[in-house]
Amino acid sequence: MAQSNNTTATDQVRIVIHEVMGLDLKNNLGGEARFEFTDRQQVEQGMELIGASSIGIRSNKDWNLSVRAESDYFLTEEGGSELPVEVLQVRVNGNQNYLPISGSSQVLNSGRRGDNSRPGNQFDIDYRADLMERYYAPGNFRVSLVYTVSQQ
Repeated sequence: MAQSNNTTATDQVRIVIHEVMGLDLKNNLGGEARFEFTDRQQVEQGMELIGASSIGIRSNKDWNLSVRAESDYFLTEEGGSELPVEVLQVRVNGNQNYLPISGSSQVLNSGRRGDNSRPGNQFDIDYRADLMERYYAPGNFRVSLVYTVSQQ
């Protein structure tokens, strides 16, 4: 019987997965969420934009989605404004209550790890502008909202 000259060796392979999170934001209204107050009823009752944006979350950890405004006031082309950012409210489509926007991060939604095909990781955002029956000076006001996904 012939002897076999086999030798073996081992090699170790390691996979290290760090926290991985992604956030996709798509405006569904053609570039910006825009409110145009043109009559007394709108000023007194507010206006809504339903399904204004879509958000998709991809995360390998359970997550929180926070939102904040970049400024405490809407800005005009001239740079100043008396219009506080709190007149803008946001909610996840299908929820009953709106969250008033502020310059501080607030948790808007939470979910489980997975990609945006996981139920709850893809959703639409509604906006509401409520001037609280205050008659602010006419102008073209803008503010940027910052959405942040982080681990729970």
